[in-house]
Amino acid sequence: PEADFAVAGSTHRDNCTCNLGFTHDANGECAPCEPGTYKDAYGFGNCTACPDPFASSPLASPAENFCACNAGYVGPNGGVCTICPVGTFKF
Repeated sequence: PEADFAVAGSTHRDNCTCNLGFTHDANGECAPCEPGTYKDAYGFGNCTACPDPFASSPLASPAENFCACNAGYVGPNGGVCTICPVGTFKF
């Protein structure tokens, strides 16, 4: 996905804002949210960590439901992860 965009009729780079899944970095550029984080709003806000410590998300995730339980844990995307029951597994 594109890191930033500007509304129709914009005439200057300062009119650009970061897309979903991107945050403003130290250089003033839009950078992708790191794995394990997401950003579900346009603008220069920070990326948010996945709500469960046993979940992760891909680079530049645009929503909490991109947070999926890690191997060995189960649960809904964006929700609470629990360890796999005895006798089961998840890759």
